Amino acid sequence: MSFSASRVWDVRTTLRLGGSRLDASGALGNPDDRLDFRLESDNLAVIDPDVGGTGRASGFVEGRFTALSGNVKAQAANLSWQRQYRLAAVQASALMGKGIDGPLHVESSMRGLVTPQLRIDRASVAAEGTRDSHALQLAAKNETFDLQGRFAGGWREGSGWRGEVQELAN
Repeated sequence: MSFSASRVWDVRTTLRLGGSRLDASGALGNPDDRLDFRLESDNLAVIDPDVGGTGRASGFVEGRFTALSGNVKAQAANLSWQRQYRLAAVQASALMGKGIDGPLHVESSMRGLVTPQLRIDRASVAAEGTRDSHALQLAAKNETFDLQGRFAGGWREGSGWRGEVQELAN
């Protein structure tokens, strides 16, 4: 593996720690680079004793660090941090095409979030469109609220996300 401040290349790596494994191959940083990866952990406490649960992620990222694209899927279960924060399950997938007009599709859901201040039974976030123009949907529910939100906007280099709230209801 070789790297500079703006690029990593010749990646052919397998890292193992306990029941955890990361496989990565390819390059990242130039427009035509692609880095494929797979991460699996049956016991996250092996990596950090304050963290518990299992996790898996796979996919690829490509391009320059300032304009990444790719396709990633991840899931985790029985997550915990310092025994005060717990998450029963989370899953996410993201497809981000090349360029500002490339397709954007994100889906994420979780259930069973418990913190000292808050409980959320389930929540989800979805985005569809392009980086420049997309719709977002948000939902979160527990015993005291049932939040639904719809937003529309886009990402602008230098200024970040700008958009409007189309609906926000409980």
